Amino acid sequence: MWLGLALVGLLIAALGTVRGPTTTNAERPGPSRSAVVDGDVIAWVNGVPIRKSTLQAWQAAAARERGQQSSDALLQAVIDQELLYQEGVRQGLLQSDPVIRRRVIQLIAEQIGAAVGEPTNEDLVRFYAAHQTWYTRPAQIRFAQLFVPADRVSPESVTASLRGVHEGMALDAFLEVTRKSTDRLRAHDDDLYYAGDRLAALYGPDFASRLLSLPVGQVAGPLRSSLGWHMVAVLEKLPEQRRPLEQVRNIVARDWRQNRQAEVVRNWLEQARARADIEILQEPRQ
Repeated sequence: MWLGLALVGLLIAALGTVRGPTTTNAERPGPSRSAVVDGDVIAWVNGVPIRKSTLQAWQAAAARERGQQSSDALLQAVIDQELLYQEGVRQGLLQSDPVIRRRVIQLIAEQIGAAVGEPTNEDLVRFYAAHQTWYTRPAQIRFAQLFVPADRVSPESVTASLRGVHEGMALDAFLEVTRKSTDRLRAHDDDLYYAGDRLAALYGPDFASRLLSLPVGQVAGPLRSSLGWHMVAVLEKLPEQRRPLEQVRNIVARDWRQNRQAEVVRNWLEQARARADIEILQEPRQ
């Protein structure tokens, strides 16, 4: 486990120079020492340069996690990590370990997508208009209920089980009963709002449809759900409402960036496929 974490840690720090997933050091010689003249290299490990920028990144991370450490101790730690990384490459862990492989793919995709800049106001307006449903709050209701599990009673005895509550009774009287009922009978918090999809997920689509069709203030039931029997009263209905752009500008900007990054990655993959030598030996089974 420690080795795997060490390899991932070095991989994240070293992705500035992307390495092939199965290439060994023998197959991947480092750059010629004479060719590196930028003065950034402070050490070599089996032909691979250790750069000042890498050490500085480690110093910043170490300061956050463990306080300041000497530059020499950190350099030795970086060398140790490079040796472990090289051994992991030699053993093919970048190709065979699913966790490391998945992280490499994620990091490369993030690196490719990082070229996306910030959206203009026009970009946000167009994106918001094209995805209005993303920023629209669905219609919601708030309701009170009394509940009896289906295995406890027959439909005929539901009203009796619910202390004489009946359809069409006065709303105030119904709410008085719910306030005095146990949490099991009351079943939920009357202050919560529910959209249709959430009601359907909790109680079933038939119950959700019937509840949503009721007028505010009417006591109705017993209604059957996937859980049991309910006497209900809708207390409030909120109509569908689109949130204005100024209210969700940061969310729209985030969605725009994610959408553009995905597009950039797709374009990169199309070009990579055109350059790559891909041979499919047999079609996957359906």
